Parts: sequence; C-alpha cells; structure tokens
Amino acid sequence: MDEHVTGQDQADVRVDDEVETNVEEAGAGPDLLEELAAAKAELDAAREALASSERRRALETALAEAGALDVEAGVLLAEASMRREGVDAGEAVAGLRRSRAWLFGAGDAGGVGVGSGVMVERDEAEASDGLSGLAGRASATGDRRSVLAYLRAKRVAG
Repeated sequence: MDEHVTGQDQADVRVDDEVETNVEEAGAGPDLLEELAAAKAELDAAREALASSERRRALETALAEAGALDVEAGVLLAEASMRREGVDAGEAVAGLRRSRAWLFGAGDAGGVGVGSGVMVERDEAEASDGLSGLAGRASATGDRRSVLAYLRAKRVAG
C-alpha cells in the first residue's frame, strides 16, 4: 500500500476485502472472481494515475511560481530528483534553483524576451560593459544569450 494512504483509501480497502469475502462465501464462480480481480487492478491503476497527475500538477505550480523558463524540462528534472532523493515538490524545485539556475529566469540577463525569436540591438550600457563585465554576467547567469554576447565581444576584441 502507498505511504500516502488516506482514511478514504483505508475504507475502500476494507470494503474491497468485505466484497471479496462475501463473493467467495456466496460461492460465486471463477468468472466473477476474475472480474473482481480485474476491477481491483483497474482501480489501483486509476489511483496511481491520479496520484501521478497530482504530483505533476504540484510540480508545475511550484515551477511556475519559482519563475521557471521551461516548465516541462523542470518537471522532468524535478520528478527525477523526487524519485532519487525522496523529496517533495517544493524541495525538488528549490534544489533545481540551486543546481540548474539556467532553468529559471535571470533578471539581469538583458536582451530580448524569452522565446521571442526576434533579434534586436543591445542596450548601449550592455555594449559598454566590456569583456570582463560580459564574462561575469555569462558566468553568473549561465544564460545562452549572455554567453553568446561575451563570445561575440571577445571575437571583435581580437
């Protein structure tokens, strides 16, 4: 049985056991017992699907609240973390923020908006940051645009 068993689940198990006992005592044929077993298996599968869906919803909510840029990638990484480390959704998202900062928006990255697909000219302030400023920003944020801006500036500088 799952470690997250609720009172309702326990009541369902008791009812299932009582039904099976009553069916067996009534001398029901093997067909009815097979149908009962199949119905129990379906119920267990439905419960597992519901629990999985609720876990995913909790992860998606936590990732969206944390400002994740790619919620789907975050869900996959957080689910792996939850299985591996046995943590809840909030702890998994906090771990992702620490270990995979690139997955979350960096407020000082500058440039175009995420996923806009439009190239625009950079601010004069960013252009005057110099090579070391661009390198620091690229290193701190891990943002692809920052890294590319640094590499572009490095190539132009010589």
